[in-house]
Amino acid sequence: MVGVAFCGRGFLHAAAPLVVPMGVLLAVLAGCAGASGEAPSEGRRDEDAHRQRGVGGGEEGAALGGMSLREMVGQMFVVSVGGTEPDYYVEKMVRERNIGGVVLFGHNMRSEVQVESLTGALQELSVKTERAVPLFVAVDQEGGDIASAPWVSPQPAASEIGRRGDPAEARAVAGEIGGQLLRAGVNTNFAPVVDTGFGAAIGNRSYGEDPELVARMGATAVEG
Repeated sequence: MVGVAFCGRGFLHAAAPLVVPMGVLLAVLAGCAGASGEAPSEGRRDEDAHRQRGVGGGEEGAALGGMSLREMVGQMFVVSVGGTEPDYYVEKMVRERNIGGVVLFGHNMRSEVQVESLTGALQELSVKTERAVPLFVAVDQEGGDIASAPWVSPQPAASEIGRRGDPAEARAVAGEIGGQLLRAGVNTNFAPVVDTGFGAAIGNRSYGEDPELVARMGATAVEG
């Protein structure tokens, strides 16, 4: 499946190498997890503590448990790639910094075959490097104007889908995008946008101004 990240303003396209701390997203998710106001049980606290130490979490937990602090910090970063092939910079980040993933922009993607070769080479390097942790490979492919992967078929903007108000359409569009991205080795999409309204920073990327509508459409898009 393709992972999803709820994004608002999205990522700026940059010529220089971009480094994005995943810890920001993790902190937000951690805050959401504790938003119910219920105190965790003693058993739940013990389970969480074990998971944080990499105990009882399967292969991922075992890998985390054996990492140094430097290696775990590296896993919190996603970096950009200079061109359409792995370069010295990104290979060094994978080998020596144990990064968690890469983000691809339009200048990195020429075709499905080329991106599949790029992502495959990076994943092979990552799993052959000590700790052998697969990479997150991310793009921002929302539909409408926000569409940088050239092999993915054009899809309507979120605002257009929101006007029709059909959650099944949101699910189908997201599923179509995710399936086509995955063919080239892209496993994370910075979508859907779950902001409300159509301000300058959002444009047609939001499903609408009604929070209930946006929540419903966003949830079904994630399912897709």
